[in-house]
Parts: sequence; structure tokens; C-alpha cells
Amino acid sequence: MIYVRGQPEDFDHWAQLGNRGWSWDDVLPFFKRAEKLGGEADAVHGKGGPLFTSRGATSRSCVRRPSRPASSLGLGIPRGRQRSGAGDTRRHWLVQHTRAGRRRASAAHSYLRPALKRPNLRVVTHALVHRVVLDGGRAVGVEIFPQRLD
Repeated sequence: MIYVRGQPEDFDHWAQLGNRGWSWDDVLPFFKRAEKLGGEADAVHGKGGPLFTSRGATSRSCVRRPSRPASSLGLGIPRGRQRSGAGDTRRHWLVQHTRAGRRRASAAHSYLRPALKRPNLRVVTHALVHRVVLDGGRAVGVEIFPQRLD
């Protein structure tokens, strides 16, 4: 249930290697569009998406005040209020979660369940996708190999 996007520097490095569209500035709008943050949206967190995310708040003292020698705080890494996703990679903070209240927000709950009523969707289990069928640049289907996986 931990929600971590990855280091902005890694995305920027991928773009520098020639992967256009993969810099932090390129991918941030997609992260924001996916999020349904429990709380106020800000410059790096979205509010209107399908994936419930919540800020890392807890009442457990072992999480709020970790033992200094056994934590990043003991290594001299400063405490951060909340991870923003840019320029704060050397901070100690509470992570975000993919949950709404006490319920886990899985990919099935966030993306698949709302789409189950679509007439152009068929869910197939125990199958291996061979390839995605494209019409121009749009995915219109998949070729599968039925296979028992259990």
C-alpha cells in the first residue's frame, strides 16, 4: 500500500539518455492525473484521478518518532514534512499510501472496477498476452494465449 513515484533525477537521467517524454517534468502531469489525494492538492499532487492516495500520517509513536540510531535520522538525514517528489531525495518522511480510509486502493479497485460496465471490455483470466493490437497509435485489443497459471 506504499505509494512512491521514484526519484525525479532518475526520470531526468532517462530523458538525457534519449528517452523523450520521460523527464520528471514530462511524467509529473500523469502522476498528478492518476491521484485522488486525500487532502488538498498541491503543485506535485493531484486530486481528481482514480487512484486513492493518502499522506503518510499515523498516530503510532514508533513511526512518528523512530529511534535515532536505527533510522535515517541517526545518519543525519533531516526530517521532511512531506515528500514533494522533487529536490528532496535526502529527507526522512512518512510515505504516502494507496488507500482511502482503511481500504486498500488496488489497481483493480481504482481502474478496472469502474470500467467493468463498458461494452468494449472483456476480462479474461489465466491467459498470457502475446501482443497489443494497435490501430494507428491506439490500443484496440490484445492477442492472448489461454493458459492455466495455477
